[in-house]
Amino acid sequence: PGNSISVSMNDIKITTRHIKITDEVKQHLQNKLDSLKHYFDRIKYIEVILDHNKDQFVIETVVSVIRGKKLFSKTSDYNYMAAINNTTDKIEKQLIKFKDKIKQPHHKTSLSSQEDGEPE
Repeated sequence: PGNSISVSMNDIKITTRHIKITDEVKQHLQNKLDSLKHYFDRIKYIEVILDHNKDQFVIETVVSVIRGKKLFSKTSDYNYMAAINNTTDKIEKQLIKFKDKIKQPHHKTSLSSQEDGEPE
């Protein structure tokens, strides 16, 4: 089995499997994860698993937010920096969507629910 290390930074846990990452990659990842708090400030914790599968880098990310909700992202790329950017971009979009969802009033009105009652 490959070596596994865990690095915890406040509410961020980074685990590596089958690879070693440089300080530059670790710092880039840390900066990208820290920037997620600009999109939603009630993040409880972030867990990231970095792996190397065949010839691609795989990044799995779990972001725990309020109300027990967890956001997931899994990306892979031949370039580590691209994989990091792709996974944080996906999480950013999910955070924005979640933030918009919890800001809306409790009653639900949408075009799709209005169409449901119509016969086909």
